[in-house]
Amino acid sequence: MNVFNENITFCHPWRSYQARILADLDDHLKNRHLHLVAPPGSGKTVLGLEVMLRLDEPTLIIAPTLAIRNQWIERFVESFLQESQQPDWISTDLRNPAAMTVTTYQSLHSVLKGEHLETFFAAFDAVNFKTIILDEAHHLRTSWWQSAMTIRDRLSEPNIVALTATPPYDAGQREWNNYIQLCGPIDEEIYVPELIREGDLCPHQDYVYASIPSPEEAGIIAQFHRSVDTFVERLLSNQEFLEMLEGHPWIRTPEEYMDELLGNPAYYSSLLLFLRNAGSESWKDGLEIIGADEKNIPEFSLGWLEELLNGVLYKDPFYEVDHPVLRPMRLELSRMNAIERRTVTLRSSHEIQQTLVKSVTKLNSIEEIVSFETEQQGTSLRQVILTDYIHKEALPTSADDEKPLVRLGVAPIFERLRRSPRTDSRLGVLTGSLIIIPATAWATLTELAMNSGVELSSVPLVQDDGYVSVEVGSNRQQVTSLMTEVFSRGEIQVLIGTAALLGEGWDAPAINSLIIASTVGSYMLSNQMRGRAIRTQAGNPNKTAAIWHLVCIQPVMEGGGPDQIALERRFQSLIGLDAELPRISSGIDRLHLARSLESGSIAEQQNQKTFKRAVDRTSLQKRWQQAIGNAERGERKEELVAERKRIPKPFVYAATVKSLVIVGVAVFFEAAREIMGPVPFNISKERLMIALLVGIVLASPYLWKSGKAMIRHRSLERSMIQAATAVYETLFHAGLLSIPLKENRI
Repeated sequence: MNVFNENITFCHPWRSYQARILADLDDHLKNRHLHLVAPPGSGKTVLGLEVMLRLDEPTLIIAPTLAIRNQWIERFVESFLQESQQPDWISTDLRNPAAMTVTTYQSLHSVLKGEHLETFFAAFDAVNFKTIILDEAHHLRTSWWQSAMTIRDRLSEPNIVALTATPPYDAGQREWNNYIQLCGPIDEEIYVPELIREGDLCPHQDYVYASIPSPEEAGIIAQFHRSVDTFVERLLSNQEFLEMLEGHPWIRTPEEYMDELLGNPAYYSSLLLFLRNAGSESWKDGLEIIGADEKNIPEFSLGWLEELLNGVLYKDPFYEVDHPVLRPMRLELSRMNAIERRTVTLRSSHEIQQTLVKSVTKLNSIEEIVSFETEQQGTSLRQVILTDYIHKEALPTSADDEKPLVRLGVAPIFERLRRSPRTDSRLGVLTGSLIIIPATAWATLTELAMNSGVELSSVPLVQDDGYVSVEVGSNRQQVTSLMTEVFSRGEIQVLIGTAALLGEGWDAPAINSLIIASTVGSYMLSNQMRGRAIRTQAGNPNKTAAIWHLVCIQPVMEGGGPDQIALERRFQSLIGLDAELPRISSGIDRLHLARSLESGSIAEQQNQKTFKRAVDRTSLQKRWQQAIGNAERGERKEELVAERKRIPKPFVYAATVKSLVIVGVAVFFEAAREIMGPVPFNISKERLMIALLVGIVLASPYLWKSGKAMIRHRSLERSMIQAATAVYETLFHAGLLSIPLKENRI
């Protein structure tokens, strides 16, 4: 008996990757799992619906939000049923399930943690679900994962279809194992370049706009660094602390603790470096134990001091928590705000990190970008600004109440742009609790609302009657799609919203410019937010998109400060087009930014260079296709060599090479002694040559290995390259990679 009518079919042609996966569907489902990774906008939803139809079994679809849940139903009704009304065999109520039931992870979790489970399971079991579709599966962590596992185990060998754009690669091993246990191994991973080549995603480019802290913010940072400098100066002259470290068992008798100290080489190295920098002589014996060379010892730094203090204060079993030397040190660090969650941070602090990440100077950056994009695109601009907080208190309460804007959030961004004489674009706000539209867009929104059965009312803003605040009376979950339509028509040109509502799963193909003003630096959310802008738009084949990243750089801090470090970490996983060369790569180096911004004027010069690049959108599509062609031909372009940063932890590897050399030399002399006998001075030249040759032959394997090791592992980076090469070659010979390493590069 068929669950779904056999006449239900997808009304559009399949994209190439979709057709490929559907052709291999039986092979993928041999283990009853289909785990697909593909970028936002690539059509995972309709692919999941087609898999549901081909399996032809009662299906439970689980999505992360109500908006995404509704999109599943809308896609099915529009693109498969081609009707205007939702049939009664589609349910969104878990307690009244149907053959196709669409819900959210939170709803499932709430039901399983609530009461009347017997009644729920009676209705649930009666449907006899055989397929579970997990949308945006990267959300399956901890409680939601447990609820999904409970439902999976309730069913008899169900098919699991897991769809995501961003697997939790940055999760811990335990969370990753749980994720794979539920979703199965990844069957197919579709990359952005393939979809751009096929015209399924639009050409796009990332841009970075930099600012430096305001005078008030710079003062907070400077005060912290002055406190750290004073603390370090006192610590280096603290005789009690120095004697405590000199008496450490790893320093006094390191040969008795070889396993322990080699198991924690970074901490042991920090002990030696501090003693050396404080003028103690006791570090030299430890250096000899690990076989390090004094010439290659890294300089003592705040990073090494953090390693040392985290060890002695929280991890070292030889020191009590209330040690009389350590207790006042811990209190002083706490007063400095240099301890966060039992971790010492001397190069920055949580307060500094929040100061830079949420810097008020980013409001100026946003104003500059919006002004630039408005000038370039005019009425065709469809820009979205995503941030984390609303800060509704920033809105004026009267016509002459222009509150100072001191925070980064939806309301402050709206006010900054509304007040700016440089931005005359039509602004809009869309969050769960605050909706603002131009007064000129009210007629369009009310017409759409009436057709959808949504009740709306409006109140003019007290500070500007050109805008109205919208109140929703019913069907609140439909408002996002209504606002999206108003935005797509151009009644709103710049839409400001929260990443929580719009940063994932929101479908607005009209977006051609995105400003990421979110403070979240994770791979998953960053990639999800970028995905809002790179979708293609029907009737606009020449669409391109600009994705703007904001950063507040503190020039005096290592690596430009925590905001710059977080930005670089975000870019490590973002694949995109090089700003100058026709190639595709990940990492922030592809944007060719200045390596060091020592002043605000240099930051401004970089921003102007970025604007100059962003002007040329017409060649973006051509450059993408050229880069894709180069990649497919396996052409090796000259690789940009970034400034090599020495990785200082640990410096223990030399002991391995030294041991191989010692063994080789010992074998050589032992072999020579056996041949020459106990009195070698009277032997003939022939016997001496034979002894030397035999010794060299027997010792050569050890000397050869040590020589190769020294060449291949001159640094930790070289060791990583060797490991990566071995992994790549293994995957290639196993048939999991199709391009040989000689045609590629790591």
